[in-house]
Amino acid sequence: MKKFLYSVMILSFAFAISCDKEPSTNSIETPYVPVTGVSLNHIAAIFNIGDTLTLIATVLPDSITNKTVSASNKTVSWISSAPNTVSVVNGKLTALAIGTATITVITQDGEKTATCLVTVSETIWETSLGKASFATDSTWKIPGNGITQEWSDAVQTVDCSSKATFSGWNSTTSSYNVDCRSNPYQKGDLFSWHAVAEVENICPDGWRIPDSADFRNLDIALGFNGQNRYQETVNDTSWQVQLDTYLTTWGGTYGGLCTSVGSLYNQDFSEVYWSQSENNTDLGFRFTFDTNGHIYPQGWGNKGYGRSLRCVRDVP
Repeated sequence: MKKFLYSVMILSFAFAISCDKEPSTNSIETPYVPVTGVSLNHIAAIFNIGDTLTLIATVLPDSITNKTVSASNKTVSWISSAPNTVSVVNGKLTALAIGTATITVITQDGEKTATCLVTVSETIWETSLGKASFATDSTWKIPGNGITQEWSDAVQTVDCSSKATFSGWNSTTSSYNVDCRSNPYQKGDLFSWHAVAEVENICPDGWRIPDSADFRNLDIALGFNGQNRYQETVNDTSWQVQLDTYLTTWGGTYGGLCTSVGSLYNQDFSEVYWSQSENNTDLGFRFTFDTNGHIYPQGWGNKGYGRSLRCVRDVP
């Protein structure tokens, strides 16, 4: 009898061990795939009050879409930096008031974000690059030389603001493209000279693209000589007074530029504005100032580079 009981115990123990080795059909664990990033289908937008737009967030990597991976990995949340200006509900934006707002999407782990800069403006017009507006509705009136000029803020357009690419130089035909791109965290977008000169209605009705004479007259109206100048910042501090005048009285900002292949540089260091005037087939006139002491109302540069644009008009 004891032998029988002992045998039963041995068999029961062996059966228990063999059962433990069998895969459980009820405890398949969902594999963990860490989120590596998130992107939006728009990085900027231009609105009238009442306009709406739905942002689509794409959470990476693509394997997160696998059915064996927890769907919560793709959950995101939304925040508007100015909810009274632009509201956001599950990615749907609604323009409520004049101003700007940064819309941020955040992954569930809180570690990955993407943003879209939204401008709600009183002044919006149509161009061949889509809706356009000034970066803000502020303007600057500069009296001088018998006229008063009113200058807009920097121009931005839908097709530029949503782009991170730029190719101002056409290497195949050895010519320059009509192109533009966004200028992240700066005022307005960046345009090639041909985009400024050839895009229909790039400035709204009543405004015009400045020519080289407008920049020279601006410099004279602000009390300077209308000439290109460079002052060594160590030995001559008058450049700082002149630069401060451009930054405050004329509303200038630093926004840099991009090369003919789209590389951004000199952000927060210099500003370059295109005119509609050309020096020759390769160079267009532009206005430049920077913190090294350069102030060039009559500068010129490669037409394939991306630079900022402000519009001007004569007022009583």
